[in-house]
Amino acid sequence: MKNTLRFLLLLATAAINRSCTPSYAASLEGLSTNQRVLSLSPLDHIDVHDSCSGTIITGSSGSGKSTTAAMHLARGFLAAGMGGLVLTAKREETEVWRRYVFEAGREKDLIVFSPDSQHAFDGIHYLMNMPGTKGDHENIVEVFSTLLAIGKKEQGAPSDRYWEQSSEKLMRHSIKLLFLAGQPVSIANIDKVIQSLPTRPGEYAEPEWNAESFTASLIAALKQRENTFTKANWNDLEHVTETLLIKWPAMDPKPRSSIESTWSAMADSFLFEPYRSLFSGSRCTFVPDQTTFENKIIICAFPLLQVGIARGRFVNCMLKLIFMQSWLARDLKQCDRPAFLWQDEAAYYLLGKGRDSFYQQTCRGARIANVMIFQNLSQIAEEFGEHQISAKTQTLVSNFSLRLMFGQNDPDTNQACAKMIGQHYRDMESTNIGQDVSIGRSQQLQFRVLPDDFTRLRRPDLDSKVAECIVYNGGAPFEITKTSDCPQGKSYLRAAFSR
Repeated sequence: MKNTLRFLLLLATAAINRSCTPSYAASLEGLSTNQRVLSLSPLDHIDVHDSCSGTIITGSSGSGKSTTAAMHLARGFLAAGMGGLVLTAKREETEVWRRYVFEAGREKDLIVFSPDSQHAFDGIHYLMNMPGTKGDHENIVEVFSTLLAIGKKEQGAPSDRYWEQSSEKLMRHSIKLLFLAGQPVSIANIDKVIQSLPTRPGEYAEPEWNAESFTASLIAALKQRENTFTKANWNDLEHVTETLLIKWPAMDPKPRSSIESTWSAMADSFLFEPYRSLFSGSRCTFVPDQTTFENKIIICAFPLLQVGIARGRFVNCMLKLIFMQSWLARDLKQCDRPAFLWQDEAAYYLLGKGRDSFYQQTCRGARIANVMIFQNLSQIAEEFGEHQISAKTQTLVSNFSLRLMFGQNDPDTNQACAKMIGQHYRDMESTNIGQDVSIGRSQQLQFRVLPDDFTRLRRPDLDSKVAECIVYNGGAPFEITKTSDCPQGKSYLRAAFSR
């Protein structure tokens, strides 16, 4: 194999293009974590610190969740000076957030990233240069592997895992080859590598392949860097070339074609304009660090119904993944400002593989206020491939401390919410009428909030702008519920929000 490497390096003719690292300004004025972002009652409120434990807002369509409590929470984040990432499923969400930002007097902090904007975000380039993990190729493989699984039900079939692992392997070796050749790592360049690999044994030595193949040009570029390679670089190069040039063309054409198609199905949309320019080219007009260092509010204005569900989910989830990785990797000693992740219609942005649960478990320590808004828990279960609300759904939502539960028509969600709030013993009277009348009293264990109560919460309409919800905050008692009969207070609160 070493002779093959030397032969390939002798074919070298290409030059090396170097990419630049995105930069941003840093202004480190403090941001108080005690500032209120949402009032629940005259005595109870949520502050910036509390919000970093995660917020879930649920409610059926028309229940008022987005236009009341969610609106007040968003304005609270902006008033507190927080930056963050806003994902969008509907076209009107961008304009709604523009209005919030304008009302908060923070127009200078707004960045709207859309297909027709002047912005670009090569997330792969950013990951390659991300502070703290610079040059870690596994970050990129993990991002693509997660994106490949978007929208797929998590059944865990062994055959699915085979194709997944094979695609990851192909991506990993293509990325490593680009890196060693000193070329930008991007969706477009990874695709060019995959599409230009030899398809039959020995083809890598043929003059025609060496003259026309992009992969061959990368091998040629290695000659320009040969003197700078470390022993680890040579070991990596030997493994990469053996896999891509020897083992790949020797593989059975059918599984090889399926592995290639798995990648192409995801990448194809991003090889055409304007998406090629938006997500490739080693250009980032904004970076995740700006949400904390500069308090920027970045709207991912790629609504699903406008750009297509598959493409819209991919773009929103890619930004979500990369921003979350950046936030969790940052050094809080340099900048500990909190930021927020806003996900309305959050079921569209679930990442699978337990990524959302993992991120939420670490959000509090990373000072990230994660907000998920969706209609019911059955939506989440469906995305996870569960036939009913089960372990994956429960694991995810259990990591969020604050729950605002608006009017709900889904009985499974109502049952789950009632179970979460808990049960207590309630005195029950019974009367038996026969020859004699007897009256008895017993205690029965019942839900503190009955599942049926969620169906009768007030909704906003033409006559009233008020919506009711039941609030639960990680079992912490609410001040307003403390009475002489209940000195410790209740763990839930019935609250009302206005539009």
